[in-house]
Amino acid sequence: MLAVVLLATSAATAAASWCIHRWSPAGALLRRARRFHRRLIRLAESLDDELDRVEDALEAAAGEYSEDQFQERLAAIPVTKLIAKGARWSALEECGVRTLADLTGRSAASLENIPGVGRVTAQRVSTAAADWIRRIGEAPIDMPGLAQLKSRSGVTLFARAWALLAARQELVPSRQRLDDSIEESHKNQKEIQARAGYTAWLQAKGRVDGVPALEESVERLEILCELNWPSDAQPFARAPWRRRLKKRDLEKDVERRYADFVAVLEPALGLSTGSASDVEIAGVPRGLTSEVVERIQNQPLEISKLRLTLRRYQDFGARYMLAQRRTLLGDEMGLGKTIQALAAMVHIESEAAGSRFLVICPASIVTNWCREIESRTDLAPRLIHGRGRDEEMASWISAGGVAVSSYAGFRDRRLVQTLARAGLSIDLLIADEAHYVKNPEAARSAVVRMAVNRSLRVSLMSGTPIENRLAEFSNLFRYISPPIAREVEQAIPGGTGLAQVIAPAYLRRNQEDVLKELPPLINKPEWLDLSSEDRAAYNESVLEGNYARMRQTVTLGGPRTPSVKLSRLLELVEEYRDEGRKVIVFSFFLGVLARVADEIPHIGILQGSVPLTKRAAIVDRFQAAEGHAVLLAQVMAGGVGLNLHAASAVVIMEPQWKPSTEEQAIARAHRMGQVRSVVAHRLLARETIEERLVEVLEAKQKIFDEHARPSDLKDAAAAANESQFAARAVASEQAALLN
Repeated sequence: MLAVVLLATSAATAAASWCIHRWSPAGALLRRARRFHRRLIRLAESLDDELDRVEDALEAAAGEYSEDQFQERLAAIPVTKLIAKGARWSALEECGVRTLADLTGRSAASLENIPGVGRVTAQRVSTAAADWIRRIGEAPIDMPGLAQLKSRSGVTLFARAWALLAARQELVPSRQRLDDSIEESHKNQKEIQARAGYTAWLQAKGRVDGVPALEESVERLEILCELNWPSDAQPFARAPWRRRLKKRDLEKDVERRYADFVAVLEPALGLSTGSASDVEIAGVPRGLTSEVVERIQNQPLEISKLRLTLRRYQDFGARYMLAQRRTLLGDEMGLGKTIQALAAMVHIESEAAGSRFLVICPASIVTNWCREIESRTDLAPRLIHGRGRDEEMASWISAGGVAVSSYAGFRDRRLVQTLARAGLSIDLLIADEAHYVKNPEAARSAVVRMAVNRSLRVSLMSGTPIENRLAEFSNLFRYISPPIAREVEQAIPGGTGLAQVIAPAYLRRNQEDVLKELPPLINKPEWLDLSSEDRAAYNESVLEGNYARMRQTVTLGGPRTPSVKLSRLLELVEEYRDEGRKVIVFSFFLGVLARVADEIPHIGILQGSVPLTKRAAIVDRFQAAEGHAVLLAQVMAGGVGLNLHAASAVVIMEPQWKPSTEEQAIARAHRMGQVRSVVAHRLLARETIEERLVEVLEAKQKIFDEHARPSDLKDAAAAANESQFAARAVASEQAALLN
């Protein structure tokens, strides 16, 4: 009996003690911390549920759109195609069976009930229809474009894709911040439990030190939470992705950032899975062994903090850069090499905060790199260019981020030397437009080599890895894999079948392999006859023997009337004004651009002397302009590294010395994100030096198509340099004129 009394007394004492603790400042703080933590968990669940809801809505819209496309394909096939000619179809047609769509779900027995249709015909039609329907059902649908915004299911599909893009833009970063708050809240709760929990409170005999400080930490998190995620019974009711977007606004947004829409539509429509080959989907080079492919595909890629969705081939490219460590990414222009590099950076940063990345690129695209880093990632761009470069360099050394420098600005070696003195490494070095360092004797090549030697990972990026000499291809391999470079050099005189040798370091995908939705590129070389005044001016320049003046005079003509090329340009611009298309006019010569600027209203001129910030402003105005607009660009300044997909017409005023120069210029418009077919006009003059230049261009293009595109080197001879060509061409033109 005494034991029972003592037990009851002890229990009562413990209960009283627990109640006292519960309502003490320490106990109240602990309850508050737990309530707040549960709120954060519920909030995280609501964010996940909302994102799932938006994704499910897109999946449903994709299913509806796919079914509509399937029915359209069936309706486009007449029943007369199902069996041999000569069959009597009048009975079927009279019964309303005219296309394959009319046969869906109909058995042979139901067809046999139609007057005039016999058993044999019914069976043959039913069997053939089932086979056709199966094959059409297995075939992937086409990626929708602007034309599909005319149908109800197409509008719904793009509207749901727009909602998902908007939701991800806000919810994904919000979820990441929430995860950080949950982690901090959990730590707070553990600390409060350890210092102010019931056991600690008992041991301290009701005296807990530091309660105000612990209370402040909880209060700070509560305030932060309320600022980011205000208390609301329906937190997403007024979210922008839930509002109904006007069709015209939707069309504009699809045209402006079509590449982003494709990235979310591709998996929703099942276009990144199925029967297509790895090369078609992910751009896996055929030279890679299965073991290497498996290692690349198993390479982790943590890109939750990358603010875009990768295409499958871009996902493979980023993993390739990480797994292979020293690579040459030779994707054709317009496939998003920058995005793949950023994905690799985001992954490395996720594993080691404060990582150091270095991007070296032509001065014309330094600003573009900084913008992509800011808009697509949480990484800090450090512009090592112009005023303030020393401060940015110091910040990069101490805190990490992405240092961005031009090749010209990188030549002074200070950045690499500072790294060496500090004993630090570059986590990933990107050399964009790497053909700028194809000459091993150049000063900038030596500094880039120093940077490569201090880098844990290196990726050279160039859509045109060989231009004038096949040996330059091997020069790029010297930076990343000297053994491969030696094998390439040995193969140039007569070796073939090097795909397996270079595939571990060289990844190239062409647009036709991976961008199935890309509208066609229409090349239109236009050969023009010089007028008598143009011919007189050209002959005068030939007798003078000035190669540069000869090339410009072909375009500019005589002093009194517009040349045939300028007249044709005016006609093209007028035509595209009526169609509402944007036009880019390229020329190597500033004098040509100045003359064109006098004749045509334009947004601006992109040339080497224009400051980087002003160039970016010109590009922004051109991209944002409503309807027709004209941009003038020096081919070396505006033809490299810029995204000008708002344009769908390109005019190149004269042939360039290298095929890659023209290809890069056209690729500013014909690239991922383009929704219209692109027309590329090359204005050429008959019976001039341009005929000879085009012959050289065609020979060079043949070399590139045979070697760089399939990543397999064959026989080839080095091409002559431009100065040698100029001397021969001038002499030849003079001889023709004098004879």
